[in-house]
Amino acid sequence: MDYSQFVAWLEAKGLNKDSSRDVLSRYKRGLALVGQKPKLLDETIFLLKRNTQFKTLSGPVQSQLKRAFTLYDEFINRR
Repeated sequence: MDYSQFVAWLEAKGLNKDSSRDVLSRYKRGLALVGQKPKLLDETIFLLKRNTQFKTLSGPVQSQLKRAFTLYDEFINRR
């Protein structure tokens, strides 16, 4: 999937290029943990919190993954 519009949107929000790519990387990492692409943000966060690999991550990393999903949800629902 092409996420270039998501990255461009993040940059338009004020994130620099590296930070935008970091958010995308965290989003993809979270998708791998969830194992699917849930439609609802709440469902995604619920699935992440139940994932055993997610539970082993440090608090800051867990927070970064959840934030990446929040930003992607904001991007998808921006209209």
